[in-house]
Amino acid sequence: AASGWHTASLTMGLVVRSPLKVANGLIGMGIDSIRWPAATRPGDILHVDIEVLEVTPSRSRPGFGVVKLRWRTVNQEGTLVQEAVPNCWVKAREKER
Repeated sequence: AASGWHTASLTMGLVVRSPLKVANGLIGMGIDSIRWPAATRPGDILHVDIEVLEVTPSRSRPGFGVVKLRWRTVNQEGTLVQEAVPNCWVKAREKER
């Protein structure tokens, strides 16, 4: 079985290469929680579901804010192998006219 931190590294790689496009990228501010309810094993095929939990505009930096996400990493059988709740500093999208 892989170490949980190896699974975390694979998850981060999948997130960075995902279609999630945030203006000017994501800057990690910390992780509220991370857990590994099942082992990642050799040959597993992983994918990550990303959910936006909360968006908080910055009071001190207009045009920026914090996005709280939930990353759920599952294997080819749909078994949850990692769940993490990171907070990311992001630039706000330009308003559509």
